[in-house]
Amino acid sequence: MILMTPTEGKSMENLVKLNKEWFESIFDTIDPWSENSLASHKFVWVRCIGLPILFLNKDCFAKVVGEVVSLVFIDKDTEN
Repeated sequence: MILMTPTEGKSMENLVKLNKEWFESIFDTIDPWSENSLASHKFVWVRCIGLPILFLNKDCFAKVVGEVVSLVFIDKDTEN
């Protein structure tokens, strides 16, 4: 779930209409925002730059993302 806003003076509705095929190829649904639009979960990509190779492991990454969230996935190249 993402929130997209147009640049000032533009209409999101018009941008979607003009690029309908592209939007439909990327998104499952396109709905106007409302106060009832809430995500049940969120995924984020945390990029760690400059960590010594010693710290490139699951335990370290779990500490980086913290106790509030769960570590979901580490790509194979990083894991190896």
